[in-house]
Amino acid sequence: MPENFRVDGRDLLDLNGNPVILRGINKMSVFDNAPNQDPGSAISFREIRKAGANSVRIVWTMTQNMEPTGTPTNPNDLNLFIQNAIANNLVPMIELHDATGNWYRLDELVYYWCRADIVQIIQYHRKYLLVNIGNEVGDYSVTDADFSAKYTAAIQKMRAKGIHTPLVVDAPDYGKNLDVLNNTAAALLNADPDKNILFSLHLYWAKAPYDGTPPRNIAANLHATVALGYPLIIGEFCKYGAYAGGASICSPAGEIDYKAILEECQKRSIGWYVWEWGPGNGYNPTTGLNDGPCKVMDMTPDRLFSSMDPNGWAYEVAVASPYSIMNTAVTAVTS
Repeated sequence: MPENFRVDGRDLLDLNGNPVILRGINKMSVFDNAPNQDPGSAISFREIRKAGANSVRIVWTMTQNMEPTGTPTNPNDLNLFIQNAIANNLVPMIELHDATGNWYRLDELVYYWCRADIVQIIQYHRKYLLVNIGNEVGDYSVTDADFSAKYTAAIQKMRAKGIHTPLVVDAPDYGKNLDVLNNTAAALLNADPDKNILFSLHLYWAKAPYDGTPPRNIAANLHATVALGYPLIIGEFCKYGAYAGGASICSPAGEIDYKAILEECQKRSIGWYVWEWGPGNGYNPTTGLNDGPCKVMDMTPDRLFSSMDPNGWAYEVAVASPYSIMNTAVTAVTS
């Protein structure tokens, strides 16, 4: 039996060699781990499992404020997040958020993953674990050549340190640039000694007029990746969050055609993670309250499945749509 999940063509295979279509939810666990909140995401992961998810993408950081000189986070917390995910029959994907949009910090992420204490955690949980090297590393200026060269080096360094789980590589331009993935995936897979890479697109493509990507283009673009034959997942999407031409990304101008994403991914057996369980998207650092406009991106206001709005977008993604988590997810972990 293999020691961890593996990529085969477009598929992610479990320990028995069966394809796993990821139907997961993002959780900003590192920011929700204080006393009287949700230590270890024990509540959140239990409730995410009630939504039918088979995986959770766990937001982690190197430092508490994501700045290079910030207070380091505690690896014991990361270990607990992973343990709690597996205990709730959720495939854990861990990711580093510190270099979001910043291409020049990729090497810092790799250095962190290659630390002996972090490698030990990864190796202990390797059976079910997915390691997302970095969240949305790089802006619109990252070229195919730069992307291929730097991620080749990153992947090979991590393998040399004994990390043999599937590695997840986000597209640049804050996760949105599918063209770069299409143009580099084959080379990156070939450069990996384990041939065990998943590629992740963050589908924050707005409806017209700003980033205009109508449903037919979502379909056409996802169809093109299938034709190329590499393993793609949607690491993030929501009803909101797209570039909005100066307006809030959480206003109607920042809306995304999430219904098309659900349908087109189901047609093509593409895994996905919706953003984000909540609470926390509307956090206002000035007042300390969850009162910002982006609280509309919280799937639930208090971590509880029972508190989801039955008329809201999140309930549709989790429950009501024929392509929802509950209607399409198959459990992939037996703890």
